[in-house]
Formats: sequence, structure tokens, C-alpha cells
Amino acid sequence: MDFCSSLVFESFLLSAAECITAGALQSKYKNHTKYCTNGIIGSKFVTVVASGDKSDHINFSGYQVSNQCTSMVEADILVPADYTELANVGDKPLHVKHYVTDVQFTVILFYV
Repeated sequence: MDFCSSLVFESFLLSAAECITAGALQSKYKNHTKYCTNGIIGSKFVTVVASGDKSDHINFSGYQVSNQCTSMVEADILVPADYTELANVGDKPLHVKHYVTDVQFTVILFYV
């Protein structure tokens, strides 16, 4: 088995709902430090996935979502979509005092 095919068969992707849950837990367990102006830098919380491979071994992989994802989860604007690999940005406020920021997407296409 070559390296590229082993990546395809032995990889694991988190669903959007799992990423949103990870963002909520990372937000709950922040990393406090005295070396930052606001006293918080990221999170020590890690989501661990245990999965098996073709040779009957168990692999453990650790994941963290970005600070941007964590902030969007904190603001209640990131919601799961109908497809498990996608998430939607809510465009309607949940209540009168809920502010939804404009999210701008940039796509860069590279041609060889």
C-alpha cells in the first residue's frame, strides 16, 4: 500500500456538528495565561477520535477547531447544515439583542 492510498483509507473527518461541539467545549475550557493582555489564549481542550484501520490497530487523533470557529460558536451564529460536512452561518438573530455579523467569504482558485 502506498502512502497516498493509506491516507485515504485511514483518515477520519469530523462532522460539522462535532466541530461545533468541540468549539463549545473549547470555549468552556479556556487556557488562562498571564502573558496575554486579556488573560486568555486559546484552549487546552482537545477532541480525540479513536478509530480503527485495516490492520486492526486503533489510532488516536487529536483535533482542535480554530479560534474563529470557537468565536462563531460563542456568538451562536454557527449551525449544522443538512449535509454532515457543512455548517451554516445563521443570518437571522435569535432574539432582539442578538447581533449577527457579516461574514465574507473569499475563494482563491489556483491553476497549474
